[in-house]
Amino acid sequence: MDGVGDHARLLAAALAEAGHDSRLVTIDWRSHGWWELLKKVRSVHSMRPDLVVLHYSHLGWSRRGLPFGLLLVVALSRAVGPVLLWVHDPGGVRGFRLRQVLGGIAKNWGLRSAVRIAGQAIVTVDPAVLPWLDGASCSVQFCPSPTNMASVPRQPPTDFFTVTCFGIALTTDAPTMRILEPTCVGLARVIGPFRLQILGANEPLSSELRDRLSAAGVIVDLPGAMSADDLGHALARSHVYWHAKGRLTTRSGTLSAALACGLPVVGMLGDETATPLDRGRVVVIGDLDVEGLISAIADLSSDPDRQQVLSAKSAFTSDEFYSWSRSRDAVLAVLESNDRRSRAATRR
Repeated sequence: MDGVGDHARLLAAALAEAGHDSRLVTIDWRSHGWWELLKKVRSVHSMRPDLVVLHYSHLGWSRRGLPFGLLLVVALSRAVGPVLLWVHDPGGVRGFRLRQVLGGIAKNWGLRSAVRIAGQAIVTVDPAVLPWLDGASCSVQFCPSPTNMASVPRQPPTDFFTVTCFGIALTTDAPTMRILEPTCVGLARVIGPFRLQILGANEPLSSELRDRLSAAGVIVDLPGAMSADDLGHALARSHVYWHAKGRLTTRSGTLSAALACGLPVVGMLGDETATPLDRGRVVVIGDLDVEGLISAIADLSSDPDRQQVLSAKSAFTSDEFYSWSRSRDAVLAVLESNDRRSRAATRR
């Protein structure tokens, strides 16, 4: 769910290149009961691993899985040997309804407890913006999410200025839809006709909205389901990446794909907008600031030199912070630290 399976597979491949054998075990809470869970954990124990890297995203866990199932998996694994908890979706549960508030409390408590039990963790956003880490005395590393898509150098088209966004929900009540139409209509009014490429959307755009955008001069390209490699090539055929899915965050795999393709990035400021998403590397505007979005993208459309500067910064940011070698080295650092502690304990 949410690319975590791909992350585990690609991380295992990176570790294999460094001479480390990794075996993947999947726990699916929607189809696995408690007995199946215990058998899965037992199969991990039978491998006698030097380290269990436990990947977690709350988007892929049922209510049964978090917090109690996660805590059980961490505790059982920790009883056998070292555990590294990799938290892919560490942000809070948004919303003000009672269910959302209670869900946020349960999630925060579960993650704080799981990290304490594991003793070692990697998070995909800056730990300073995660309140649930307060009081969790353990070793925590920050490692942004690399992309699972093909990294294709930017190749902007020559016919129309092209803005690409990714993975946005196109239903009428989706939060993104509050800014999609006014931003696109306003941008077309400023720069003239342009192409809006929407990748990773599983539903069609309503015919009424498509007609309104077309009348304003927006050419909507909605290719539908594509392979990871094809998505990378389509993403590269852009002038600008608009992170319309939400606020700028280092845990976004689609954002890391845009950086890997060297696309200039425009997005909204949020709680998780921190290094390496600095204002000098990406274009940051205020939350839900439609006029700011229009102005930022319009300025880029008329300034190819600035596009090139931001493109180079995106590629550098991808290599420096989002590479699979960085993720691999984070795991190897944990292994080395565990070895040092083990040798020290043996000498005592």
